Amino acid sequence: MTELSLNCGAATDIGLVRDHNEDRYWMDPPRGAFLVVDGVGGQAAGERAAEVAVAAIREEIGARSHRGRQ
Repeated sequence: MTELSLNCGAATDIGLVRDHNEDRYWMDPPRGAFLVVDGVGGQAAGERAAEVAVAAIREEIGARSHRGRQ
């Protein structure tokens, strides 16, 4: 089997309109999982919505990974 090596990084920017960044990201290179969630700019608690989405997806990926090892 060929071994794959990844270098990864992430960056976000508030852009020209907003005063805060609502984007969120998460990476788990050993699993090959990379996630970018675009915040709901201009909506109340858009950054919180992005955080909840990342947390839910991370939890599901972890649960599926755990089930796969049983």
